[in-house]
Amino acid sequence: MIPQPRHRSGFSLVELLAVMAILSVLAGLSVAALAKAGRGNVLELAQRRCKAALGAARVNARERGSPASLTLHPGDPAVMVLKLARDAATLHFDDGGQLKTAAGRGHQAELVQASLAAGGTVRDCVRLKSKSAVVFPALEQFAPHGGFRIVMDVEAAAEGGVGVLARHGTAFQFTREADGSLTLQLEIEGRQEVVKLATPKDAVPSGRWTRVEAGFDGTSAWIAVHRVVEARKDLASADDPAGILCLARDGGEPELVRTTLGGGGFEGALDEVRLVTTEEQESSTIEGSVIFDLQVPLTITFDAEGRLDPRFHQAMLRIGLVTAEGTTTSLTLDPAGVIR
Repeated sequence: MIPQPRHRSGFSLVELLAVMAILSVLAGLSVAALAKAGRGNVLELAQRRCKAALGAARVNARERGSPASLTLHPGDPAVMVLKLARDAATLHFDDGGQLKTAAGRGHQAELVQASLAAGGTVRDCVRLKSKSAVVFPALEQFAPHGGFRIVMDVEAAAEGGVGVLARHGTAFQFTREADGSLTLQLEIEGRQEVVKLATPKDAVPSGRWTRVEAGFDGTSAWIAVHRVVEARKDLASADDPAGILCLARDGGEPELVRTTLGGGGFEGALDEVRLVTTEEQESSTIEGSVIFDLQVPLTITFDAEGRLDPRFHQAMLRIGLVTAEGTTTSLTLDPAGVIR
């Protein structure tokens, strides 16, 4: 009999090498896909956190009826600072100088050599001579150091209508100059030079009621006339992008410093004064090495109706987010404040 050849089951070396090569390729593709998915998840999470912070600022602005802002800081980790404003006080001068506060508490403003008179923008107003002043109580709610906005109607006298409209110690001073321009001086903690900005001349003409505003939000300062920003200065820079700025405090007893209207040479009348200060601020970070596509901090301000404040934002905003690998995404805000 002729013996039959015996067949062995298994794979040849060539077949095993081929299978291993295929498995290596598939493993490489899987790792790349997982890494890409991971980056996508990190970006998606960062986008959601940014969207939530913007939504919180917008909702707070609408519920409180006061502006709210969110400042986005470049750097790793990316930082978001939410600042909520409060209506610290309003003055109508129809009630002897009684301050109306957001909390419903009334505090008496002190009239120093000043008198109430008819002829205001609504009813009565306060008339000031060169040394006259309206002095706010020494309460923390009036402190402007973290941020403030002061709005008032001003009527400058033809003679003597030059001088301080409002100030708080050395923190800020808001002044009408001889050429009718407005200036704002700020002392910033940690900076030796005084920050100063000025409007064009004749911003506040003599003998005519003019609605004016001065403000500071921790990253910029501005002056507006009839709700139009006439001067603005960005205080953050690419060399110093970190952190919210604060105004300087006076001496060792800051609680004794009082916000004052007038008292620095100005002669004329004031009416319908509104002081808004920063009530609180909250910081949060975005983890995962995702940063904002920014060179300097960006402050996004919502007005009392939850829209982008038209004084500072005239068009749709785009906020870019980027990972360490260069993967990007973005979200947008339209002028109505809608976040997409």
